[in-house]
Amino acid sequence: MSRKTFASIFWGVLIIALGVILGGNAVNLWDIDVFFPGWWTLFIILPCLYWIFTSGPDFGNVAGLIVGVVLLLDNTETFGPYISWKLLLPIVIILIGVSIIASAVRSANEKKNGVCEGKTSFAEQKYNYDGKPFEGGVFKCSFGEMKLDLSNAIINQTKPFRIHCSFGSVKVFVPNNVSVELKGDVSFGDIKNECDTAKVGIPLCIEADCSFGEVKVIEK
Repeated sequence: MSRKTFASIFWGVLIIALGVILGGNAVNLWDIDVFFPGWWTLFIILPCLYWIFTSGPDFGNVAGLIVGVVLLLDNTETFGPYISWKLLLPIVIILIGVSIIASAVRSANEKKNGVCEGKTSFAEQKYNYDGKPFEGGVFKCSFGEMKLDLSNAIINQTKPFRIHCSFGSVKVFVPNNVSVELKGDVSFGDIKNECDTAKVGIPLCIEADCSFGEVKVIEK
């Protein structure tokens, strides 16, 4: 199943469930209060779950999911006042340790396989390919900002160029001699190609998945 199909099914099921709940309330089949204590945390939990299933777990979406769940438990006082927040620190510390190990293993594999990949979570990161060849790769941004400067790169795309953005911002700067095709899946976000799409140049195809964030391609 493609990510686009999964995204449509994911949000469709959620909307149907909401409609069923409201319909049942209207005809007195049940009385479910959709505005339960901490209901707003679903705007953190659900997008993080979506990215875990579609893009795989990483530090950003897993940490976001845990923060959302802790906030929900805190609002419902499931473990009593303030207990939920006491659990947050050790969980985040464990996640940081796991992330460091996973990053080291991934970096070793990427170096071995020659894969060009970038990633940032809860931070600002810039990747500059000034005078370097750019063939494509996977770039992930969660709860942060990423700038990918290809304005002076040697564009020779031989593999997919994918961007995954959740609760963040990704800006891709490209030279004026490329012809950019930007496509992707968007959920409560925005992807924008500010280049001249009618221009003929070196082809560069970008696939972007964006949820509660922004992906922008800018000609420099």
